[in-house]
Amino acid sequence: HCNEASDSWSAFKFGSEDWSDYSISLKMKFLKDTKGEVETQIRINMDQHGYRASINSSNGRSSLAFYPPYDFFDGSIAPIKKDEWREIQLTASGNNIKYFIDGQVVAKVKDGKRKNGLGAFSVAPNTEACVTDVVVNNI
Repeated sequence: HCNEASDSWSAFKFGSEDWSDYSISLKMKFLKDTKGEVETQIRINMDQHGYRASINSSNGRSSLAFYPPYDFFDGSIAPIKKDEWREIQLTASGNNIKYFIDGQVVAKVKDGKRKNGLGAFSVAPNTEACVTDVVVNNI
């Protein structure tokens, strides 16, 4: 799926609010001249409140947070690759949430704010990105 840039977030939710321990894996790429971010979300409710892992196309900032309220947990800088596929994985097992980019842990937290919820991915306003090979596994 490749989105067209718009003035609002583009989002795709999947799964059940009963899901608890699972992982989301996907491949994503930013299109050549886009600026913005892509989020992968785990244990969210229908209003998309829960754990969010993001990567920014401008500076490579990758972070893991809980929203709302915005509660930043951990993050790092990932090399920027435009028009190249990146492997993204987000896992939730018990109170442990981990965010991987290309097989490397870029953020992790031990937190129990939300024990279950849906999965999702979303693209920021005015950002063009593609997402493919979405796989969800029970942990």
